[in-house]
Amino acid sequence: MNIVRKKLRGILGSLVIGVISVGSAFSEITVVGSTTASVRSTDFIVNFPANTADKLVVVVTGEHGFNNAAGKMDRLSYDDVELTQAIYRPAQVAGTDILYHGIWYLDNPSTSTGDIRVQVTNRGTVSAFLVNGTADGHGAAAITPVGNRSIALTTTKTDSMIIAAFGVGGDGNTGNTNSIDTDPPLTEISAVKDPSNWQGHVVGIQTVASPGETTSSFTGGIDTGGLVAAVEFLSADGTDGLPFAITAISPNPSTDQVTLTWAKTSAAGFTAKLSTDLLDFDTVLMSGITDALDEVPAEAETITVTFELPAGFTGLSKLFFRIEEE
Repeated sequence: MNIVRKKLRGILGSLVIGVISVGSAFSEITVVGSTTASVRSTDFIVNFPANTADKLVVVVTGEHGFNNAAGKMDRLSYDDVELTQAIYRPAQVAGTDILYHGIWYLDNPSTSTGDIRVQVTNRGTVSAFLVNGTADGHGAAAITPVGNRSIALTTTKTDSMIIAAFGVGGDGNTGNTNSIDTDPPLTEISAVKDPSNWQGHVVGIQTVASPGETTSSFTGGIDTGGLVAAVEFLSADGTDGLPFAITAISPNPSTDQVTLTWAKTSAAGFTAKLSTDLLDFDTVLMSGITDALDEVPAEAETITVTFELPAGFTGLSKLFFRIEEE
Protein backbone atom coordinates (compact mmCIF):
# COMPACT_ATOMS: atom_id res chain seq x y z
CA MET A 1 0.00 0.00 0.00
CA ASN A 2 2.79 2.45 0.81
CA ILE A 3 4.42 1.77 -2.57
CA VAL A 4 1.20 2.59 -4.40
CA ARG A 5 0.80 5.86 -2.53
CA LYS A 6 4.34 6.91 -3.27
CA LYS A 7 3.81 6.28 -6.99
CA LEU A 8 0.71 8.46 -6.99
CA ARG A 9 2.58 11.26 -5.29
CA GLY A 10 4.92 11.49 -8.25
CA ILE A 11 2.31 11.88 -10.95
CA LEU A 12 2.58 15.06 -13.01
CA GLY A 13 -0.45 16.51 -14.75
CA SER A 14 -0.58 16.92 -18.50
CA LEU A 15 1.79 18.85 -20.71
CA VAL A 16 -0.44 20.24 -23.46
CA ILE A 17 0.87 22.83 -25.93
CA GLY A 18 3.48 23.90 -23.41
CA VAL A 19 1.05 24.32 -20.45
CA ILE A 20 2.18 22.52 -17.30
CA SER A 21 0.16 21.51 -14.27
CA VAL A 22 1.55 19.66 -11.29
CA GLY A 23 -0.56 17.43 -9.05
CA SER A 24 0.33 15.61 -5.82
CA ALA A 25 -1.72 13.08 -3.86
CA PHE A 26 -0.80 12.25 -0.25
CA SER A 27 -1.92 10.19 2.69
CA GLU A 28 -4.06 12.63 4.62
CA ILE A 29 -4.08 12.63 8.43
CA THR A 30 -7.66 12.42 9.68
CA VAL A 31 -9.35 12.66 13.06
CA VAL A 32 -11.85 9.79 13.16
CA GLY A 33 -13.23 10.04 16.69
CA SER A 34 -13.25 12.19 19.82
CA THR A 35 -14.54 12.40 23.35
CA THR A 36 -14.49 15.09 26.06
CA ALA A 37 -14.92 15.02 29.82
CA SER A 38 -14.53 17.08 32.98
CA VAL A 39 -12.29 15.70 35.71
CA ARG A 40 -13.52 16.69 39.15
CA SER A 41 -11.97 13.93 41.19
CA THR A 42 -8.44 12.63 41.73
CA ASP A 43 -9.05 9.46 39.68
CA PHE A 44 -11.19 9.70 36.55
CA ILE A 45 -11.89 7.03 33.92
CA VAL A 46 -13.58 7.42 30.53
CA ASN A 47 -14.15 4.49 28.17
CA PHE A 48 -12.90 5.24 24.64
CA PRO A 49 -12.05 2.23 22.40
CA ALA A 50 -9.15 3.23 20.14
CA ASN A 51 -8.16 0.09 18.23
CA THR A 52 -9.46 1.56 14.95
CA ALA A 53 -6.81 4.33 14.94
CA ASP A 54 -3.03 4.48 14.61
CA LYS A 55 -2.69 7.19 17.27
CA LEU A 56 -4.54 8.31 20.39
CA VAL A 57 -4.05 12.00 21.22
CA VAL A 58 -5.18 13.44 24.57
CA VAL A 59 -5.34 17.08 25.71
CA VAL A 60 -5.54 17.71 29.47
CA THR A 61 -5.84 21.10 31.15
CA GLY A 62 -6.98 22.17 34.59
CA GLU A 63 -6.55 24.28 37.69
CA HIS A 64 -6.64 24.34 41.49
CA GLY A 65 -10.36 23.98 42.16
CA PHE A 66 -10.54 26.78 44.75
CA ASN A 67 -8.26 24.99 47.17
CA ASN A 68 -5.61 27.74 47.02
CA ALA A 69 -3.09 25.33 45.56
CA ALA A 70 -1.61 24.70 42.13
CA GLY A 71 -3.33 22.24 39.83
CA LYS A 72 -1.45 19.10 38.80
CA MET A 73 -1.84 16.01 36.61
CA ASP A 74 -0.32 12.93 38.25
CA ARG A 75 -0.98 10.22 35.67
CA LEU A 76 -2.45 9.69 32.19
CA SER A 77 -2.79 6.16 30.82
CA TYR A 78 -4.76 4.11 28.31
CA ASP A 79 -5.57 0.56 29.39
CA ASP A 80 -2.85 1.07 32.03
CA VAL A 81 -0.24 2.01 29.39
CA GLU A 82 1.36 5.41 30.06
CA LEU A 83 0.95 7.95 27.25
CA THR A 84 3.95 9.81 25.80
CA GLN A 85 4.16 13.47 26.76
CA ALA A 86 4.52 15.70 23.70
CA ILE A 87 4.32 19.00 25.57
CA TYR A 88 3.32 19.90 29.15
CA ARG A 89 3.31 23.03 31.26
CA PRO A 90 2.71 22.43 34.99
CA ALA A 91 1.22 25.04 37.31
CA GLN A 92 3.83 27.46 38.60
CA VAL A 93 2.55 29.27 41.71
CA ALA A 94 -0.17 28.15 44.13
CA GLY A 95 -3.06 30.59 44.27
CA THR A 96 -2.06 32.61 41.18
CA ASP A 97 -0.39 30.69 38.32
CA ILE A 98 -2.43 27.52 38.82
CA LEU A 99 -3.00 26.28 35.23
CA TYR A 100 -1.59 22.99 33.97
CA HIS A 101 -1.90 22.21 30.26
CA GLY A 102 -0.47 19.65 27.84
CA ILE A 103 -0.82 17.20 24.95
CA TRP A 104 -0.02 13.47 25.12
CA TYR A 105 -0.27 10.57 22.66
CA LEU A 106 -0.07 6.79 22.28
CA ASP A 107 1.01 5.16 19.01
CA ASN A 108 -0.90 2.15 17.66
CA PRO A 109 -3.28 1.80 20.61
CA SER A 110 -4.84 -1.61 21.13
CA THR A 111 -7.67 -2.02 23.56
CA SER A 112 -9.26 -4.56 25.83
CA THR A 113 -11.33 -2.16 27.91
CA GLY A 114 -10.59 1.17 26.19
CA ASP A 115 -10.20 3.11 29.42
CA ILE A 116 -8.46 6.48 29.58
CA ARG A 117 -7.40 7.05 33.20
CA VAL A 118 -6.62 10.57 34.40
CA GLN A 119 -5.36 11.23 37.90
CA VAL A 120 -5.26 14.91 38.83
CA THR A 121 -4.86 17.12 41.85
CA ASN A 122 -8.16 19.02 42.05
CA ARG A 123 -9.90 20.03 38.81
CA GLY A 124 -9.24 19.25 35.12
CA THR A 125 -10.69 18.74 31.64
CA VAL A 126 -9.90 16.13 28.98
CA SER A 127 -10.30 15.84 25.20
CA ALA A 128 -9.22 12.64 23.43
CA PHE A 129 -8.90 12.01 19.68
CA LEU A 130 -8.48 9.01 17.40
CA VAL A 131 -6.15 9.87 14.52
CA ASN A 132 -5.28 7.92 11.35
CA GLY A 133 -2.60 8.42 8.71
CA THR A 134 0.22 9.31 11.11
CA ALA A 135 3.78 8.13 11.58
CA ASP A 136 4.96 7.13 15.05
CA GLY A 137 6.00 9.90 17.40
CA HIS A 138 5.58 13.61 16.73
CA GLY A 139 7.36 16.56 15.19
CA ALA A 140 7.63 20.11 16.48
CA ALA A 141 5.97 21.01 19.80
CA ALA A 142 5.69 24.21 21.81
CA ILE A 143 3.70 25.92 24.53
CA THR A 144 3.29 29.66 25.16
CA PRO A 145 3.64 31.61 28.40
CA VAL A 146 0.39 32.56 30.13
CA GLY A 147 -1.38 35.42 28.35
CA ASN A 148 -1.19 34.20 24.73
CA ARG A 149 -3.76 33.09 22.17
CA SER A 150 -1.36 32.42 19.27
CA ILE A 151 1.55 30.02 18.78
CA ALA A 152 4.12 29.51 15.99
CA LEU A 153 5.62 26.11 15.11
CA THR A 154 8.33 25.38 12.56
CA THR A 155 6.99 22.14 11.13
CA THR A 156 9.42 19.42 10.04
CA LYS A 157 7.70 17.21 7.45
CA THR A 158 5.34 17.44 4.48
CA ASP A 159 1.61 16.83 4.88
CA SER A 160 1.69 17.04 8.68
CA MET A 161 -1.10 18.15 11.01
CA ILE A 162 -0.97 20.52 13.98
CA ILE A 163 -3.19 19.97 17.00
CA ALA A 164 -3.37 23.21 18.99
CA ALA A 165 -5.21 23.75 22.27
CA PHE A 166 -6.07 27.00 24.06
CA GLY A 167 -6.50 26.35 27.79
CA VAL A 168 -7.63 28.49 30.72
CA GLY A 169 -7.90 28.15 34.47
CA GLY A 170 -5.20 30.46 35.72
CA ASP A 171 -5.09 33.77 37.52
CA GLY A 172 -8.55 35.14 38.28
CA ASN A 173 -10.56 32.42 36.49
CA THR A 174 -11.29 34.94 33.76
CA GLY A 175 -10.26 33.18 30.56
CA ASN A 176 -13.86 32.90 29.27
CA THR A 177 -13.58 29.81 27.06
CA ASN A 178 -17.20 30.23 26.05
CA SER A 179 -16.15 33.07 23.74
CA ILE A 180 -13.02 31.44 22.25
CA ASP A 181 -12.99 30.54 18.53
CA THR A 182 -10.28 29.09 16.28
CA ASP A 183 -8.85 31.34 13.56
CA PRO A 184 -8.71 29.83 10.01
CA PRO A 185 -7.03 27.67 8.85
CA LEU A 186 -7.17 26.23 12.39
CA THR A 187 -10.51 24.37 12.70
CA GLU A 188 -12.17 23.51 16.01
CA ILE A 189 -12.50 19.78 16.70
CA SER A 190 -13.33 19.85 20.40
CA ALA A 191 -14.12 22.19 23.27
CA VAL A 192 -14.63 21.79 27.01
CA LYS A 193 -16.17 25.08 28.07
CA ASP A 194 -16.90 25.36 31.76
CA PRO A 195 -19.95 27.65 32.10
CA SER A 196 -18.34 29.37 35.08
CA ASN A 197 -15.11 29.97 33.10
CA TRP A 198 -13.05 28.39 35.87
CA GLN A 199 -11.40 26.01 33.44
CA GLY A 200 -11.60 24.47 29.98
CA HIS A 201 -9.95 24.33 26.59
CA VAL A 202 -10.66 24.69 22.88
CA VAL A 203 -8.80 22.36 20.48
CA GLY A 204 -8.24 22.85 16.74
CA ILE A 205 -6.46 21.09 13.86
CA GLN A 206 -4.50 22.60 11.00
CA THR A 207 -2.96 20.72 8.05
CA VAL A 208 0.44 21.82 6.75
CA ALA A 209 1.53 20.82 3.23
CA SER A 210 5.20 21.84 3.44
CA PRO A 211 7.67 22.35 6.31
CA GLY A 212 8.09 25.87 7.63
CA GLU A 213 6.80 28.31 10.23
CA THR A 214 3.05 28.01 10.79
CA THR A 215 0.92 30.04 13.20
CA SER A 216 -2.12 28.65 15.00
CA SER A 217 -4.30 31.18 16.78
CA PHE A 218 -7.54 31.70 18.69
CA THR A 219 -9.86 34.69 18.99
CA GLY A 220 -12.04 35.76 21.91
CA GLY A 221 -11.92 35.68 25.68
CA ILE A 222 -9.20 37.62 27.42
CA ASP A 223 -5.51 36.89 27.82
CA THR A 224 -5.42 36.51 31.61
CA GLY A 225 -4.89 32.89 32.59
CA GLY A 226 -4.83 31.47 29.05
CA LEU A 227 -2.10 29.83 26.97
CA VAL A 228 -1.70 27.68 23.85
CA ALA A 229 -0.03 24.28 23.41
CA ALA A 230 0.60 22.85 19.92
CA VAL A 231 2.09 19.63 18.53
CA GLU A 232 2.89 18.60 14.95
CA PHE A 233 1.84 15.04 14.08
CA LEU A 234 3.54 13.56 11.03
CA SER A 235 1.98 11.95 7.96
CA ALA A 236 2.79 8.28 7.41
CA ASP A 237 3.94 9.32 3.92
CA GLY A 238 5.46 12.67 4.86
CA THR A 239 8.97 13.58 3.74
CA ASP A 240 11.54 16.17 4.65
CA GLY A 241 11.49 19.26 2.44
CA LEU A 242 9.28 19.37 -0.65
CA PRO A 243 6.40 16.92 -1.20
CA PHE A 244 7.34 13.95 -3.41
CA ALA A 245 6.15 15.28 -6.76
CA ILE A 246 7.47 16.45 -10.10
CA THR A 247 7.95 20.19 -9.66
CA ALA A 248 9.11 21.27 -13.13
CA ILE A 249 9.17 19.95 -16.70
CA SER A 250 11.07 21.48 -19.62
CA PRO A 251 10.52 19.94 -23.07
CA ASN A 252 12.95 20.54 -25.95
CA PRO A 253 11.19 19.52 -29.20
CA SER A 254 14.23 20.32 -31.31
CA THR A 255 16.29 17.61 -29.59
CA ASP A 256 13.45 15.24 -28.57
CA GLN A 257 14.44 15.63 -24.94
CA VAL A 258 12.63 16.51 -21.73
CA THR A 259 14.08 17.72 -18.43
CA LEU A 260 12.26 16.76 -15.22
CA THR A 261 12.77 18.10 -11.71
CA TRP A 262 11.35 16.36 -8.65
CA ALA A 263 11.69 16.45 -4.87
CA LYS A 264 14.38 14.33 -3.27
CA THR A 265 13.42 11.69 -0.72
CA SER A 266 15.38 9.08 1.22
CA ALA A 267 14.85 6.48 -1.56
CA ALA A 268 17.96 4.66 -2.85
CA GLY A 269 17.00 5.54 -6.43
CA PHE A 270 14.20 6.56 -8.78
CA THR A 271 12.58 5.31 -11.99
CA ALA A 272 11.17 7.73 -14.58
CA LYS A 273 8.24 6.57 -16.74
CA LEU A 274 5.99 8.16 -19.34
CA SER A 275 2.55 7.65 -20.82
CA THR A 276 0.28 9.11 -23.48
CA ASP A 277 -2.98 8.48 -21.60
CA LEU A 278 -2.25 8.49 -17.82
CA LEU A 279 -3.21 4.79 -17.77
CA ASP A 280 -0.31 2.90 -19.31
CA PHE A 281 3.00 3.74 -17.64
CA ASP A 282 4.85 0.67 -18.93
CA THR A 283 7.43 2.73 -20.82
CA VAL A 284 10.55 3.39 -18.72
CA LEU A 285 12.66 6.43 -19.51
CA MET A 286 15.36 5.45 -17.04
CA SER A 287 15.75 3.43 -13.83
CA GLY A 288 18.42 3.51 -11.16
CA ILE A 289 18.47 7.32 -11.07
CA THR A 290 20.58 8.59 -8.16
CA ASP A 291 22.03 11.90 -6.98
CA ALA A 292 25.04 11.25 -9.23
CA LEU A 293 22.85 12.09 -12.27
CA ASP A 294 21.51 15.33 -10.79
CA GLU A 295 22.23 18.15 -13.26
CA VAL A 296 21.68 20.89 -10.67
CA PRO A 297 23.34 19.58 -7.48
CA ALA A 298 23.28 23.04 -5.91
CA GLU A 299 19.50 22.64 -5.47
CA ALA A 300 19.65 20.42 -2.38
CA GLU A 301 15.93 19.56 -2.19
CA THR A 302 15.41 18.45 -5.81
CA ILE A 303 16.85 16.25 -8.56
CA THR A 304 16.98 17.43 -12.19
CA VAL A 305 17.63 14.99 -15.06
CA THR A 306 17.30 15.29 -18.86
CA PHE A 307 15.88 12.31 -20.75
CA GLU A 308 15.79 11.26 -24.41
CA LEU A 309 12.23 10.61 -25.57
CA PRO A 310 11.99 7.11 -27.08
CA ALA A 311 10.63 6.33 -30.54
CA GLY A 312 6.87 6.69 -30.70
CA PHE A 313 6.81 9.48 -28.10
CA THR A 314 8.25 12.36 -30.12
CA GLY A 315 6.21 15.10 -31.79
CA LEU A 316 3.17 14.52 -29.54
CA SER A 317 1.09 17.32 -28.03
CA LYS A 318 0.42 15.48 -24.77
CA LEU A 319 2.65 13.38 -22.53
CA PHE A 320 2.46 12.34 -18.88
CA PHE A 321 5.47 11.62 -16.68
CA ARG A 322 5.81 9.73 -13.43
CA ILE A 323 8.65 9.30 -10.94
CA GLU A 324 8.67 6.21 -8.71
CA GLU A 325 10.84 5.52 -5.70
CA GLU A 326 12.94 2.35 -5.89
